[in-house]
Amino acid sequence: MKMKKGTFIFLGMIALVIGFGFARIVLKNDLSAPVALADDEDDESEDDDDDEDGGESKTETVVTYKTIYVKLPDTMAEKIIQVPLHDSDSDGIYDGEDQYPFVNKFFVVEDKNLNGINDEYEKFGR
Repeated sequence: MKMKKGTFIFLGMIALVIGFGFARIVLKNDLSAPVALADDEDDESEDDDDDEDGGESKTETVVTYKTIYVKLPDTMAEKIIQVPLHDSDSDGIYDGEDQYPFVNKFFVVEDKNLNGINDEYEKFGR
């Protein structure tokens, strides 16, 4: 599609107007921080002379700050955290007490009389 020169210029002007309007809305609020400048002593004496002559009266605002010290408590509170004991091999013996923490005690077979029956099970039969 070919655009005519006049249509292109018209659309360009609309884009510029909308762009400037948007920029005006965005920049409406002044983003600069207020700056307080100190007056010279000479300026203050001139202002005082105006007041004595019956000119404008000025209201002066005085800001005072108060420092409050808070004493921290002298005692320390201890917080006890309970940590659950872990049994890695699920044999009922905690890892701290288990001789082999990663081997289940049910897989350890002890057969001193060499009859092929685990000695733990022979105790029940007697």
